[in-house]
Amino acid sequence: MGQTGNTVSGSCASNPNKKSSGKRKAVLISAMYYGQRSRLCGTLNGAAAMYGLLLDHLNYKEENMVILNETSKYPHCQPTKENIVKAMHWLVQDAQPGDTLFFFFGGHGYSVDDLDGDEPGCFDSVICPVDFENPRTKAFDNMLSDDDIHRYMVKPLKPGVRLTAVFDSCHSGSVMDLPYNYDTSGKQNHSGVFQFVAKYLARALASYAKGSVDLKGIKNGAWLIKKRLTANRKAEQKSEATKSSQADVVQWSACRDDDTGYVAPFCKPYCYMGVMSHAFVKSFSENPQQSYVQFLHSVRDICATEGPKQVPKPVDHLQVPQLSCSHPLGKTQSITYFCPSIIRSISPPSQPEWLLWQYPIQ
Repeated sequence: MGQTGNTVSGSCASNPNKKSSGKRKAVLISAMYYGQRSRLCGTLNGAAAMYGLLLDHLNYKEENMVILNETSKYPHCQPTKENIVKAMHWLVQDAQPGDTLFFFFGGHGYSVDDLDGDEPGCFDSVICPVDFENPRTKAFDNMLSDDDIHRYMVKPLKPGVRLTAVFDSCHSGSVMDLPYNYDTSGKQNHSGVFQFVAKYLARALASYAKGSVDLKGIKNGAWLIKKRLTANRKAEQKSEATKSSQADVVQWSACRDDDTGYVAPFCKPYCYMGVMSHAFVKSFSENPQQSYVQFLHSVRDICATEGPKQVPKPVDHLQVPQLSCSHPLGKTQSITYFCPSIIRSISPPSQPEWLLWQYPIQ
């Protein structure tokens, strides 16, 4: 493993050419929030597409998967906070070097204030189980934060264990609190704070162009920019010191922490799916031998070219998928490193009718 400046080089701590001889386990979670004001369509199809990818192309077995969704009649298969935490524990429990793990979450995500100072953007990312909203107070007080997710799924892992996680949710750029984020050139990305500054500058310029100057807004913006710049590097240093892992953990997320993802109809009319889920499955199915940098390029290109065409309502910006890792990553390393398997004949995975599988958690 080597690193020159902010550009990754070399390989990961483990041998990237070594085939996995361990077990494979997967957790697939889709939350649609039936009967709630926050109902979301398409996440079930995203989980089904991931299921097809794992089963058809990556040698995973149904009996080694936990699937949580609202179509199940069983309470323990619902994507509640309690069941999601149980599924996370099951995924990493007794994981040994050579084991390959996969986690997918499709649902709502939000940002909340960071209370422990480890976020360069000053906000924690959270995911929303179906019971995230208090039915009595209507408050969003039952979510899983990035600190929780890191504690449950990353911290327990031993060196040599491989975990790939895909989050098709809003504000998910750092939802696992992994300290190394990369751009499509293979360089470590510190641009979150600069994107934040650019947004405020763009707003100020737009206001000035219209002949109106919001002095109060400019003053508040300047204070926020100063706060972000001051906190950014300190938070990055704390994150690298406390959130690095010798396990091989890679997170793919739908968008930046300050951004949103979309759902859109793909494959056939009214077959909605998260744009990130569609892009991930399509890119891997078409070329499973890409490097991480190539795969990030491909996923972003698909989101940019196919997503806006399908989104029912016009959007004012494009979602930008993110790649984060538990330690510095070799930019030429193949995407199949974290999903090693005998790659079968590659064709786009089918969208199966959703079935009820045996639930392996006792």
